Amino acid sequence: MNQPTKYFVQLYVDGRCFAYYRQRYENNGLYEEIWQQKYKSWKHIPGRLIWMQISGECTLAQVSYEQFRKLLPEAFENEEGNK
Repeated sequence: MNQPTKYFVQLYVDGRCFAYYRQRYENNGLYEEIWQQKYKSWKHIPGRLIWMQISGECTLAQVSYEQFRKLLPEAFENEEGNK
């Protein structure tokens, strides 16, 4: 059974985001990805998010789908087609 995608951001001390991640479950596997602004696409980064979670990375925060869409709307453009 697939679980919902989880979204994460990394934050500077002042609250600005500097990295965007997602964990998605597909075909009974977990895919960890980072948004590459330069290419406007997701890149597979196996183990990085889990490592940050285990190590207690203080800049990492999980956010809701709605919050993530507001922070990074371009990551969802292909899902809905071009507006």
